[in-house]
Amino acid sequence: MDNITYFPPKGKGSSKRVVSTPGAETRKIFLYAQETGYLENDQTHFAGGTANNFMLLYVVNSFGKVIFDGKEYPLARDKLILIDCSKEYEVINTTKHGWRILYLYFNGRQARDYYNLITRGGSYVFSFEGTNTVKSLLWQILSVNEKNVNYAAPLTSLNITRILTEIYMFCINQTVTEAEYPTYINNVFAYIAKHYYEKITLDQLADLYFINKFHLAREFKRCAGTTVNEYIITTRINHAKSLLRYSEKSIGEIADLTGFCSASHLIKHFHKREGVTPLFYRNQWANK
Repeated sequence: MDNITYFPPKGKGSSKRVVSTPGAETRKIFLYAQETGYLENDQTHFAGGTANNFMLLYVVNSFGKVIFDGKEYPLARDKLILIDCSKEYEVINTTKHGWRILYLYFNGRQARDYYNLITRGGSYVFSFEGTNTVKSLLWQILSVNEKNVNYAAPLTSLNITRILTEIYMFCINQTVTEAEYPTYINNVFAYIAKHYYEKITLDQLADLYFINKFHLAREFKRCAGTTVNEYIITTRINHAKSLLRYSEKSIGEIADLTGFCSASHLIKHFHKREGVTPLFYRNQWANK
């Protein structure tokens, strides 16, 4: 059972804070809230740098700034910031009358992985102008914890996951879309799809499409989110999976058909990505 305490608003406005201490089961399974709140007409200054958790802060109205990771970022209406609270940070209101914000301190087993995934491009502030999705989810988290219902933990975890997914989708949408891929990148995708079982090198692809290999490597990573070599190996693994499930061919035959130089080479790359050997994978699916 999680312990949740509601702190009623003090002074003007509708400010509220809910502090919770998750139980052992919640900590083990879910992403969980440690404190969530809504501040109205408030001059609260957030600062830290030693806590082992993360903070989401959504500006409902007004202006402010955040100093984090050695840089200063402006905050305005419908801006959301994601902060690693183990690093020094300051979140400051810059208006006379205070601001209206929703905030959430959270943690969980996957919290660090989500944070690293979202911020690997160096962005910590995200704009959600024109959509109420993230704001509504933060309100739901506050509401369900304020009521202290028995399903607060799983619903909170679900909504935190949805928020982090929304942020990640925002990051993806800020990068190149498939329609914007250079023609030669689409050609490389098509070539790998057709010739995955052959030997393919970066030099070969660069020569084939008359592109500098370093430029090709950089642009491919930007568009595909991975390297040319890793993309080729993953494509081969996918074909190997299909053959493992839907054929009776040996591991050696599958290695040869999918572009791996030997059975041991296939086993090595398969285990690295799937955590099991090809034979174990085949037997798993045979029992389904």
